[in-house]
Amino acid sequence: MSSKIHGGLNCLMAAAIFMTVTSVQAAGTDDVQFKDDGTFLSNRIIVKYKTPQNTMLNSSAIVESLAVQKQEIEAKVNQIAQEVGENLTLMRQMKTGASLIQTDELKNQRELKQLATKMMQDPAVEYAEPDILYHASMVPNDTRYQYQWNLQDTTGGMNMPSAWNMANGEGVVIAVLDTGYLPHPDLMPNLILPGYDMIGDTDISADGNGRDGDALDPGSWARPGYCSKGDSGHNSSWHGTHVGGIAAALGNNSMGVTGVAYNARILPVRVLGTCDFGWMSDFADAVIWAAGGNVPGTPKNSNPAQVINMSLGGSSPNGCSQTQQQAINQARALGATVVVAAGNANIDARTIEPANCSGVITVAATNVNGGRADYSNYGSVVDLAAPGGDSQLGILSTLNGGQRHAEEQAYYEYYMGTSMATPHVSGVAALLYSVKPNITPDEVESILVNTARPFPANCSQCGSGIVNPTAALQAILGQNPTPPEDVDDDVLNNGVSKTGISVNRGEQVFYRVEVPWGVSSLDIFTDGGTGDVDLYVRYEATPDYNNFDCRPYEDGNWESCRFTSPRSGVYYIMLDGYSRSRNIRLTAQYQ
Repeated sequence: MSSKIHGGLNCLMAAAIFMTVTSVQAAGTDDVQFKDDGTFLSNRIIVKYKTPQNTMLNSSAIVESLAVQKQEIEAKVNQIAQEVGENLTLMRQMKTGASLIQTDELKNQRELKQLATKMMQDPAVEYAEPDILYHASMVPNDTRYQYQWNLQDTTGGMNMPSAWNMANGEGVVIAVLDTGYLPHPDLMPNLILPGYDMIGDTDISADGNGRDGDALDPGSWARPGYCSKGDSGHNSSWHGTHVGGIAAALGNNSMGVTGVAYNARILPVRVLGTCDFGWMSDFADAVIWAAGGNVPGTPKNSNPAQVINMSLGGSSPNGCSQTQQQAINQARALGATVVVAAGNANIDARTIEPANCSGVITVAATNVNGGRADYSNYGSVVDLAAPGGDSQLGILSTLNGGQRHAEEQAYYEYYMGTSMATPHVSGVAALLYSVKPNITPDEVESILVNTARPFPANCSQCGSGIVNPTAALQAILGQNPTPPEDVDDDVLNNGVSKTGISVNRGEQVFYRVEVPWGVSSLDIFTDGGTGDVDLYVRYEATPDYNNFDCRPYEDGNWESCRFTSPRSGVYYIMLDGYSRSRNIRLTAQYQ
């Protein structure tokens, strides 16, 4: 699909928009309790007795009575309870022949697994394992979600469904400093807060007046030659509406697209007018006002933003201006994270303001393959990257169909640019604020930068990687263990098996394999030996009982994990001794 192309004049005092347009809950049950960090406690274990014991029960003359059968099972449960030192109660018998039992205290999954391992020491027990709580993987029902590769794809996109299982931005305000907004059914009425028009220059305000409380976008169109010498005219971009939709379009409303933080609220602050131009002096006031600071001549902002998005910038070869830097400092002091676009000129972003300011999160743009988009700026001031699209496939979001003046019908369009990449990061920042409201701007930046995933394609000087919402949330929730120290003996080479591995019951051993870019499939498997070892695999972090990307959980030692078109990077492997296991072989092989 093609993408419309818009551009803006970068003047020293004029800012051009940076686009190239081309918790799970369980009610009424005492069996589970959810903690603030998103993990849960439970008291349910499934136990299956070996066939001889079951056969004895079924052949007994008195087992014809279900009541007597229940007594027999309860007797076994009581016996196991004494062996493991726990109070256990039979809940019910299952059609599989196993029994569902419960402990008298809630435990985390690791504790339940350890208890199940103790139960396995009884020779009458065939297997014992925690009862796992299933939940729906969050996939929104928005009708155009299928076209949002930027949210779904695991190569060039952000794999949002796993992050949405943890947070959706509820309770967070994202200020979009842009062209204003237009009423759109995928943004209104829940997400748009009363904003402000901060444009004081009536020559570019496009609405005939100066600053006021109306942040509606009147259109940024201009006659030929007005925006730059020799241009053929400038259509209205409705840029702020598109940016706002990427960050926080309504999700699960059976309509259109969904935003990264689809339950956050948008605070529109109008700073760009005719030709999509705006003055730095207005931007500085807008940044402070959006964060809840006092700006003379304007009313107090009653909805201070935790996240400020600026998909725009101007040429500033000598570095960030003192005016803008002081405004950003004030916003940060008020607790707001400022996210800005790197720019679209394929140059070093250190010459672009506010990308070159201190304390901001500067965002480059990647294409569908996860490499640097050919227009994106780059350099040492860039912190990380996000999907921005290219001429082949842009970013779909909310828009208006009018070329000059707004039309009433709902409209969606593909744009591309660092303007589109930036609200992806702003949306993820909003997710962090929604789970930790008192998080600081420095903490937000640190988490986003340090959890970004490696680029699957070339993106030189694009920062630390592509923003990774799931890893960022896991880090803030304490669910992202530090990978084990690099030890050569733990490294798996492609197609070369580690043999003679021994794992005692309840013990874990760890390995890792580094997968290069461009791999079509990755197979990690165990075989051979004696006992029962469980295979856990996780991308870029140590797996454990609660966090893994693959866990076959089969009987014996024949377990296999396959990843199709795997991401490049390190895959960490844990072998857990479900029972005493000897002479295991472990292999990682990619094509």
